[in-house]
Amino acid sequence: MVEGDKQRFEMGIRAWASNNEQARRTVEHIDKRRIAYMASLASEAGLPEKHALARSRVGYLAWLGSYSGALPTDVDERLSDMDCLWGMLLL
Repeated sequence: MVEGDKQRFEMGIRAWASNNEQARRTVEHIDKRRIAYMASLASEAGLPEKHALARSRVGYLAWLGSYSGALPTDVDERLSDMDCLWGMLLL
């Protein structure tokens, strides 16, 4: 799956979840797992657990926001921005 398709898929699933309880619960579960995984990586990188979780939530929200299309960017620019953000979150 190419990046643009991933973006459309992610946003489509979230749109569906806004009208379907089972889909909403599944998306919520997946969000929690993704954030927990990011926090585990940040903890392994040396951040205290409390900070790792908070920073991972911020990073996750930024990643989702990058898919909103509010700022028109191409795939390479968006991926570069996310790499930069992850680096900032680990400082």
